[in-house]
Amino acid sequence: MQMRYAVIAALCFVLIALLLLVDCYFTAEPEPITPPERDWGGLKVQQMAALPEPAAPEIVQTWTEADAVALAQMAWGEARGCGREGQAQTMWCVLNRCDRWGGTPLQQCSASGQFHGYSPDFPVTDELYTLAVDVLTRWDMEKAGQAVIRELEAGYLWFTGDGTENYFREEY
Repeated sequence: MQMRYAVIAALCFVLIALLLLVDCYFTAEPEPITPPERDWGGLKVQQMAALPEPAAPEIVQTWTEADAVALAQMAWGEARGCGREGQAQTMWCVLNRCDRWGGTPLQQCSASGQFHGYSPDFPVTDELYTLAVDVLTRWDMEKAGQAVIRELEAGYLWFTGDGTENYFREEY
């Protein structure tokens, strides 16, 4: 009887060893196989059409270089003592008049009795010219329907000079 148990134990041992060898063979990492190149020439490929992007409003330049120069000269005369914001406010005031009563910025600046500080003889600095182009560009963007930040927060009144005294007029 002991012999029978010994044979059964030996067979179990051999079976377990065989199972372990089979398990190791099937769980070993295989070498990576590169897929063969395929010829897709005969297949039909269907492409999906993308939805068109909404068109941005077209911005049309409505001003000329003479308008930018006139705004810079007007800001030099009306707001040369103010900071950049005050100078931009004077320019927006001109553009508000263009929106309300028509005309170009040059026509509004040179209209009689409108801007005491404007003269076509005033110098045009690089800073004022750049600011005028920026304000005019934002004016065109506003006309095209884009949201534009204007410097006119509290109203349309500004003071020339040190913020309390107007260098050209005693009173408005």
